[in-house]
Amino acid sequence: MENLDYRYQPDVNDDYLCPDIMVVCDRRHLKSGAYSGVPKFIAETVSQSTARRDRSEKKDIYEKWG
Repeated sequence: MENLDYRYQPDVNDDYLCPDIMVVCDRRHLKSGAYSGVPKFIAETVSQSTARRDRSEKKDIYEKWG
């Protein structure tokens, strides 16, 4: 799917990230263009404009939430 949001703490708030690549296997957590389970794989394409956020904030969130 294109533009699938990753809701990493859906029980707490509506925060989400938009990974460049995300592989999910459990369709039960897929709702309305968002995934709220633990993805099998996430990848970010790092560019000059996104490198700082991809390597810090997003990486930290992905590590913390599985």
